[in-house]
Amino acid sequence: MKKITAILLSAVLTSAPVSAVTANAETAEGNYAESYENVLKGFAGENYIHLSFWDQYYGNTAHILDTANKIHIIPSSYHGTVITVEEGTELPVEEITDAAFIAGSATPEITKVDNDTYTLEAIRSDQRKLFYDALKSCDCVSRIEEKLVTYEDTVNAFAVQQWYIKTDKGPEALTEEYPELDLVYSPKFKKDAERQGFDYCYTGGLDLSNAYDTLTNMAESGYGFMLSGIMTCLGQDITEEHECTRIVYTKENSGTSGTMRSPENVEEYLRESYEKRIPLDKDSALFTHKCDEAFMIPDDDHGAVFYFIESYPEMINFKVPKETDRNLIKQIVSEVDDKLVFECETIASGETYNCSVKMKDGAIGSVNVKKLYNRLSDVANDLIYRFDQSEITYSACPYLTEYDLYINEKEITEKLDEYLKDNNVKAALVKQSERNTLRIVPDDDLSFTEHYDLAQDIKDKTGLMPYGFSDTGVPPIIGKTIHLNNYVNGDANCDKGVGLADALAILQYVANAEKYPLTTQGLFNADIVGEGDGITPLDALEIQKWDANYGNPYSVPQSALE
Repeated sequence: MKKITAILLSAVLTSAPVSAVTANAETAEGNYAESYENVLKGFAGENYIHLSFWDQYYGNTAHILDTANKIHIIPSSYHGTVITVEEGTELPVEEITDAAFIAGSATPEITKVDNDTYTLEAIRSDQRKLFYDALKSCDCVSRIEEKLVTYEDTVNAFAVQQWYIKTDKGPEALTEEYPELDLVYSPKFKKDAERQGFDYCYTGGLDLSNAYDTLTNMAESGYGFMLSGIMTCLGQDITEEHECTRIVYTKENSGTSGTMRSPENVEEYLRESYEKRIPLDKDSALFTHKCDEAFMIPDDDHGAVFYFIESYPEMINFKVPKETDRNLIKQIVSEVDDKLVFECETIASGETYNCSVKMKDGAIGSVNVKKLYNRLSDVANDLIYRFDQSEITYSACPYLTEYDLYINEKEITEKLDEYLKDNNVKAALVKQSERNTLRIVPDDDLSFTEHYDLAQDIKDKTGLMPYGFSDTGVPPIIGKTIHLNNYVNGDANCDKGVGLADALAILQYVANAEKYPLTTQGLFNADIVGEGDGITPLDALEIQKWDANYGNPYSVPQSALE
């Protein structure tokens, strides 16, 4: 037995995916041969129920209930992911990495082990989730499993605060079918439940001393559930550690495939994903946020989710060995274009440094990118060109005119009361005791936009912002990526060769881009002459010269370098 004591004096909010009675799972090969489910059975017995599963950056903690109604706290540390593909197929590594890219963060790598196995080392759980979403959308992926080191913590305790429920029976069905749980439906947290993949939120029912049979019956009746609560962190009593494998995904149990987040443009993505959005003046949005675009989507109770879109500059990312002379890299970059800015991450990542190149103002351009590749490919690895990037962040507000009283109850109450009188607003100030907030409830039924305008006016005149803004998830990155190690200059049709067919493809694209489109990679490959002028007939003419042996089709043409 290993025992570690840590005084943390803190509490942690826990959450989890849809729960159900566990089933047997196949085991992985290698040192992590034991299944995660079998390890849990060793701690809690043959039968148990998942209450919650809390994902952390560097591991996770499961809370499970055994047949004796005892809660077990099972932390795990992450030790890599194994990806299995169907025999005879290749994993589209670059496509997956593009879809899971997070700006400003070192991107984990997928490494091929053998013909049907790959590994991923993504320590941060938010990155793992993005990679898993992208992997699940690939038809060739048959299995994803995490390697874990798992133990039971016998010191701390878990207390339930909220129940998230998935069901198509309606919010009242649960309380009618299982009155012994003594749950109370909380409609104001419905949106919060939906963002975590559930339908409804309930409070109460904190006593689990006799809940095993009821929860088992709920799972068998089709209810999904997650219990969110407080876990004390006063110390740790660690039992023997077990190396094991937790199955994240198997193709036969996947249902519908996801969609990789690499649309051709952000506007198309937003139009498809947020059809009912209400555009906002980005400078007057309630949530002060520097962005290029802002909009909101209302919920059913005069609350909203606010979305903010922020564009990122074009960028070339690459890695260099630690011993590389960074002044040499800087000199190469400035010789290509003195407006290019070179940055090198000083925190080492393994045996390499992460580097980037940006333009002081404007676009880097395909020609400059290719010049850099020709100059840097001997000293740098994994050169990637990223452009048209936009980060979408979002925050939730459960009620647009509700204000936090913890700051200064008397002052806030006086400000709001004065505002209502001075502006002749007919409304009541209603205290929400369980949240210690003050809510303005108008006498007349306001439309959503009218309620928003009221909240905005209150902010402008009193400085008070609504209470309850909360981050709702990991922001996705929408953009285009070119892996420079794979490009063939002039290859407009992306057949890995260069010839008259590429010249024809360019001319057809120039004549009618809608009828004869080129892929993102093809557009990059085809832009070989000019400086920032995009695809023109001159690019086709250059390829015709190459075909007549006037130039070298596998490098940037001299006309572009001069």
